[in-house]
Amino acid sequence: MVKGRAQPMGLLKELFSKPVTAKDLKVKLHEVERERRKKMIEMRKLSSRQNSMVERIKQARKERNAIEVDYLWDELNQLKVDLAFHRREAKILNLEGTALKKYIRGIERLEKTKNKDGVEKLLKRIRESGLDAKLAEQHITEQEYMDELAAILSEVGLDTAELDE
Repeated sequence: MVKGRAQPMGLLKELFSKPVTAKDLKVKLHEVERERRKKMIEMRKLSSRQNSMVERIKQARKERNAIEVDYLWDELNQLKVDLAFHRREAKILNLEGTALKKYIRGIERLEKTKNKDGVEKLLKRIRESGLDAKLAEQHITEQEYMDELAAILSEVGLDTAELDE
């Protein structure tokens, strides 16, 4: 379970359980971007601690302090695990952000053409896709995620290349 959040994109699942507008999605996008920035800051802190720990290990080796080297080595290994965990969360947040941006652009484009059926079809397809669950459970690669996202958008007549602009 992700610290501070229920699960990745769990917020979107709640959001899509009711009628949604592009404005609602923009609010969620800001939340996701804020979370991503927090993760990046935390990763920088951990990376700095990791560099500091490597220097301390080097110093302990010079001093032939095996106990300190062993202790610091264990700490360094735990930091690597923490960094990997934060990297994974940041990647998920990036994918969530990308999906939200495309959903927003798609909904805005459909609303601009007054295609309410298209908006409803897109929202229904997003709800039924299960992309959020696959992402949360890590049962999907980044490329598979982007491919499914493109398929969802193309089903309602939206060209993903236009939405990337």
